Formats: sequence, C-alpha cells, structure tokens
Amino acid sequence: MSIKGLSPIVAAALTMSTLGGSPWGAGVRAGEIASAPDGGVTYEFRACEKPDAPVLATDSRSSGRVTRAARNRAIDQYNDYVAKANAYMRCLSDEASRDLEAYYAAVAGAQKSAQDAIMGEVEEARAALGDGR
Repeated sequence: MSIKGLSPIVAAALTMSTLGGSPWGAGVRAGEIASAPDGGVTYEFRACEKPDAPVLATDSRSSGRVTRAARNRAIDQYNDYVAKANAYMRCLSDEASRDLEAYYAAVAGAQKSAQDAIMGEVEEARAALGDGR
C-alpha cells in the first residue's frame, strides 16, 4: 500500500524507521516501511504468516463411500484453512494496531516537542522585551 501527502513530521518518523532508527524505541514495530517508487511509502506485514490455500479436489469418477470420504476430507481441509485464515486476519489487525499506536505516539510526541520548543522561544522573546515599565 502506498501513502502520499504525508506531513513532514510523519515523513521524518517514517524515514527514521526506514533507515533503521526508531523514534519510538527498538522492537515496537512489527511491520516494515519502505519508500515506494511513486514517492510515497509502503508497509509490509512481518509478524503474520499467510496460510496456503488447500487444493480441494475430489475425483468425480468415484462414487459412494469413496466420494463421501474424499468430500469429508476436503471439508476438513477447508475448515482448517478457514481457521488459519481467520487467525492470519487477527494477526494482521493486531500488528497494524500496534504499529499505528506506535506511529501515533511518535507523531504526537514530535508535535508536543515542536510546540514546546516554539513556546520556549516565544517566552524568551517576551522576556527580552523586559516589563516595559
């Protein structure tokens, strides 16, 4: 997935993570962010293993008990696959939530730092004026 039009703060946080640094601490992210050819960024999940779809085929030339047994095996394989697919989707959701929380914290922290810095400069400028009496 590619994301364009990022604010400079978010772009800086993402760039730091892409270059190996982490504004929110090591080991927090599970996925990986990279630069996209279109100038945006891409995200790849890393913590989740996608299950392979089973090959579900029964022999139509068989009949009776063989066909029922083959169909029952195929249904069991399908049910197992659905369970693994659901676990994979939960994993994706959990990984995305963790990473989004970490990015939000990084952006919010950068915003607070920038605002605190400018307010400090405003206060210094006001102090330089003196009390005007």
